[in-house]
Amino acid sequence: MSCPLCERDDGEVWLRRTSVPVHQNRIAPSREAARACPRGDLELARCRGCGFVWNAAFDPARIVYDAEYDNNQTHSPVFREYTDALARELVGRLALRGKTALEVGCGKGDFLVGLVAAGAGRGLGFDTSYVGPESREEGRVRFARSRYARGATAEVPDAVVSRHVIEHVPQPLRFLRDIREALEGAPRAAVFLETPTVEWILARGVFWDLFYEHCSYFDTRTLPWACARAGLTPRSAEPAFGEQYQHVVASPGEPVTDAAAARANAATIERLVARYLERAGRTEAAVRELMARHRPGDVAVWGAGAKGATLLHVLDPDATRLRYVVDISPGKQGRFTPGTGHAIVGPDALAEDPPAAVLLMNQNYRVENEAHLRRLGVSTTLVTLDLLEPDRRLDSPPAK
Repeated sequence: MSCPLCERDDGEVWLRRTSVPVHQNRIAPSREAARACPRGDLELARCRGCGFVWNAAFDPARIVYDAEYDNNQTHSPVFREYTDALARELVGRLALRGKTALEVGCGKGDFLVGLVAAGAGRGLGFDTSYVGPESREEGRVRFARSRYARGATAEVPDAVVSRHVIEHVPQPLRFLRDIREALEGAPRAAVFLETPTVEWILARGVFWDLFYEHCSYFDTRTLPWACARAGLTPRSAEPAFGEQYQHVVASPGEPVTDAAAARANAATIERLVARYLERAGRTEAAVRELMARHRPGDVAVWGAGAKGATLLHVLDPDATRLRYVVDISPGKQGRFTPGTGHAIVGPDALAEDPPAAVLLMNQNYRVENEAHLRRLGVSTTLVTLDLLEPDRRLDSPPAK
């Protein structure tokens, strides 16, 4: 099994899930459409040569990123505060004041507009899922509804930004080399990458954060190593967003392959995979125990994004145990989760008939969601799963 990153034939599959929804962020207009969604297999492998983790069964032909694809998180005040602060930071850190930023995978364009609002001179955005006018901010921001590829623009940017894209790319080395080529002739240009950090997932046994859309997984060592191999010299690498993400800043350089670092990366991932396999099963058992202590429908899920959709697929594929999914995004409310067909409702639905417990996938949003519950006057147990200690019985009300 050949590694997409180092090309060594030294891969080992350590996690298999069959017939999973290929999209976690394409919700459906009806329960029937949700259950009829395209599916594929998840076969996560690790490279014993460099530590890269990837889905060996990934088929890019099954994936469609178009106007119906929605991974927008900006309805959350917590996430919006995070991205606004990041945009302000990058304008200074990447020396973008008055300069041009190119964003590879700009989504709906909010972050690129935020960069210009924070002081960047111009923005160029590429994304097949972009929805909106071709230019914004009086022409200072332009968008192309296409994937970024070599030669897509004749303009050499002062910085390339790519957030939460590389984990969707089955050939990440080629992706990084395309970015390197975009900066040919601009040796002082900068590259900023943001992607989830797989060691956060593995160390905590976060089984709901491994899914088909993400076909490439990096830790804080493999991503800088990959950048160096592609000719992007890492300048900094650090965790972010409660250590769930990582930020790498790089600049154009010459390709470098560090064999000793690759071996160290592989050893680290081997230990983390063993930790995941030990912890994830206990975490899943603890959540199932919680569900079993309540009547069907007396437990709900908060968050209809990729984490929530994956949790539902693993724990309630037939939509018979969990009541519904709460999400603050108006565009998702009234629709259904891929694969399982759980109804998506707004927070106000919690006040009508409060569930006994609500499963929250991400600790970063706990304070925000507790504020929603106080506003609604809802008393329920909010269980933050990524803080769960699976060795202990969950503190939640008994079944009625």
